[in-house]
Amino acid sequence: MSKLMFLAGDEAYIRIKEQGLSAHDIYGVVAAAGGPKWFTTYGLMRSIIADFLESVTHPIHFMGSSVGAWQVTAALTNDPGAALD
Repeated sequence: MSKLMFLAGDEAYIRIKEQGLSAHDIYGVVAAAGGPKWFTTYGLMRSIIADFLESVTHPIHFMGSSVGAWQVTAALTNDPGAALD
């Protein structure tokens, strides 16, 4: 069983399969409500927000609800990793 499910449109899937996924390919992040699940997804979200997207210079659109709103608010600070911690 796969640990991570990757969903993409046909063209995006082919491009990512051939070239990999770069942070510079990301223009939007949606963070869902999670409640207690936040404890299990914290590490992934911290890696995405504080590390993976760190070098991006173009605007990224964030949207979140409940704890997801808190996560994307942390992403907008000068130190997203510290804000998430």
